[in-house]
Amino acid sequence: MTGCHPGPRAGRAFARRPGGGAPRLLLGKLPPGTRLLGENAFAYAALAGTGYEVVPVWSSEVSFLFGQALDPRAACRLLEECNIRAVVYNPVSLSTHYLQRASPLYADAPQGWKPLLALNAGNQRRKCVKRPGAWDTRNSRC
Repeated sequence: MTGCHPGPRAGRAFARRPGGGAPRLLLGKLPPGTRLLGENAFAYAALAGTGYEVVPVWSSEVSFLFGQALDPRAACRLLEECNIRAVVYNPVSLSTHYLQRASPLYADAPQGWKPLLALNAGNQRRKCVKRPGAWDTRNSRC
């Protein structure tokens, strides 16, 4: 079945590389200790032990993201309280398509989201770290 197996290139964007890869690129964009929301297991593995933490979208810690009454601004406020300040976003992921239907935060993604970092996998730009537009980027508050 197409799309069920990530394939050999799926993890390239977040693969650990000599010189630091994604963790090195995040320095200066997000302070160490920052948590990122993500649906990508490769991002979780690549950032393990780097000072950055990926919180899976399926974690009970962020289950509030699936409350339909919660607007994106309120979702950002709650994420900020959890020290989650950015989202690992993959526009071609099957998970992203589900999240856009199930979560108000993702409903209009990535429109209005500020790109902080773009990573390539193969010949496609696939993984991005973005700050949702509901976050005030001047002081990282909603």
